Amino acid sequence: MSVAYQIRQTEEKRQEITELLNGYWANDVWNIRDSFFDDLRPTKWSKPNKIIDFSSFNNSIKDEVKYMFAYRLKEKEIRLTSVSGYAAALKQYAEFLDEYYPEVVSIVDIHYDKAILQWRSFLIDKGFKVNDNCEISSKHYEVIFNQLLSLLTCTIPVMNMKRTFGTVVKYREQKLQKPNQTIILILLIFL
Repeated sequence: MSVAYQIRQTEEKRQEITELLNGYWANDVWNIRDSFFDDLRPTKWSKPNKIIDFSSFNNSIKDEVKYMFAYRLKEKEIRLTSVSGYAAALKQYAEFLDEYYPEVVSIVDIHYDKAILQWRSFLIDKGFKVNDNCEISSKHYEVIFNQLLSLLTCTIPVMNMKRTFGTVVKYREQKLQKPNQTIILILLIFL
């Protein structure tokens, strides 16, 4: 069952971001072939992406995105090969934020329930497909959106999504063979 969240970022989290993003992590472009990544990079690198470029983001959001990857790499919660796979999703995410949230200075200032629908609609407009659960078929794009919020915030459940977005829940319960992409767009009108 989905839950709506009230997002709050703590001063401690902002300080943690600042402290971690020093040295190589502060760079806007991470070159995976750099010796900095020797301990994290597999001996055989088969991925086409050899750089991770954060320069598309505005400065404060750029730091939050870099922090998420730096933290997860440092804690060995994610592999470097996975991070390189998110490169295309990062560019789309930066474009989405510029279009829908140009004034936002932190990802935590974005209302999750509204933004996830906008994000999916944005990607659908770019030609992405959705699965039976009304999620973008390419998991990298769903993961980027959710991971950033979960790592940067203290989330507090405030209401049951079923009461707020009954149409989405009803649609998911029906498990239609081909999801109607316009449902996502119609819901945006009511938000």
